[in-house]
Amino acid sequence: MIETERDPQYLLVCARLNSVPEVVNLVRVHNIPVDYGNLLGQTALHIAALHGNVETVKILLLLGDQSGVPGFVNIQNRRGQTPLHFAAAAKKNAFETCELLVANGAHRLLEDSLGCRPYENANDTEVRALIGPDRRIFEYAALGDLPNFEALLEEIPDHGVDLYDSTGNAPLHLAAAGNHTDLIVYLCSTMGSYVNMQNMLTGESCLHLVAGNDSDTKAAARTIEVLASLGADPNIRNFSNNQYSDGTWMSGSETVSMFDKTPLHVAVAAANIEAIQALLNIPEIDVNIEDASKETPLYYATEMQDEVILEMLLEHGCDVFKCSTSHATSILAAASSGWARGLDLMLDASDPVNDETDAASLIKNGGDISKSKHTDPARVQSTLGNIINSDADGWTPLMLAVRGGKLSAAQLLLRRGADPNIVNPKTGASVYHLAATKGREDLCRMLVDSIDKEHRERGLRIRNKDGRLPKEMAMSPAIASLFESPAACA
Repeated sequence: MIETERDPQYLLVCARLNSVPEVVNLVRVHNIPVDYGNLLGQTALHIAALHGNVETVKILLLLGDQSGVPGFVNIQNRRGQTPLHFAAAAKKNAFETCELLVANGAHRLLEDSLGCRPYENANDTEVRALIGPDRRIFEYAALGDLPNFEALLEEIPDHGVDLYDSTGNAPLHLAAAGNHTDLIVYLCSTMGSYVNMQNMLTGESCLHLVAGNDSDTKAAARTIEVLASLGADPNIRNFSNNQYSDGTWMSGSETVSMFDKTPLHVAVAAANIEAIQALLNIPEIDVNIEDASKETPLYYATEMQDEVILEMLLEHGCDVFKCSTSHATSILAAASSGWARGLDLMLDASDPVNDETDAASLIKNGGDISKSKHTDPARVQSTLGNIINSDADGWTPLMLAVRGGKLSAAQLLLRRGADPNIVNPKTGASVYHLAATKGREDLCRMLVDSIDKEHRERGLRIRNKDGRLPKEMAMSPAIASLFESPAACA
């Protein structure tokens, strides 16, 4: 129990309750130190500021001055937070409280132990403008106006440059987004800005911002070169915007990552060829880093069906075995969309095929090759069409191409040796079943014409888990006739 006239804790209670007479009485009559702090170092001034108790803040500042407490307005708790840090986040009277503190000498840009400044706690734009950095520093950075930027720092020597605007960008980010390389070099080399600093809200680094800028691609490439020379990390990932990414959440058996794309992901998504090349030229780049969905830049290029970007990435060693969260590889994505040219390039880039090493790579990256039980041992030494065999639902590249009616992609996979007699482990369906239900006579005829007789006869005898033959699922008599065989009738 607090003995109100003797226990200094009562001073904190009165500050919270905005009891001005009690505060005066405790300090002047009972000699409670005005700068008394609890175990966390919170003083009455911190607490009054947090609650927006303007009257109590005013009298405490007066009492602090009369008591001769040096720097009382900027007194810090054990976390380095000042009353202004607290006032910025006040639920009421935030502007008035901050205005009073600033008028009495509060340091607007004093950092706490985590590097947070008071304005970063503000929820109100007017409060942020009052106690935050001079807005000109962001305007000059966005314009690349180095002379005025330097003049501002001479005008306000203790201003600092590693400050954030309401969108989470620091001057360095704004300079990078505008391809203002002179200002970038000045900030990093002269002012000590960290070249890999990230946007407070999105986690984007300077490289992310430049990589996604397709308005002046040549300038973007030059900016990337400058940033790289200053030590920019090409493998840094921005923040995921998944609603579950800010905690330890699980999606199935996977932990949802709070980190997402690298600058290379961003450049590929923007189809910024010059930026992609500039990033690939950085020796430290890892082209196989995955985003929050475990998709690589190669997977992005495949979904975009961009041949030029795909070739660039393959030349730099992108791994076609990387699996997304649905266990889909880039080859599976290309097969599903019917992008035959992309399939061809990826298969070429992975030749010569070695089942042992390729399967090991697939397993390492999360694939499941146990579903690929070939019906003919002689065809085990096959191609990537079988090794990179299935997504989470058990569909192989050939199955996806046939199911989607992608004739050219299916032809290419068969030509490259994909096994048509693999079945989906969940449904028991083969490519013949899928073609029969698709109802495309040209697709069915292609299968008949492209598969040698021995394997065709064997495939047409495959029954799915319902016990049905491909011909029994045909959508037309013509397709049923194509899938008829003496062996199938047995």
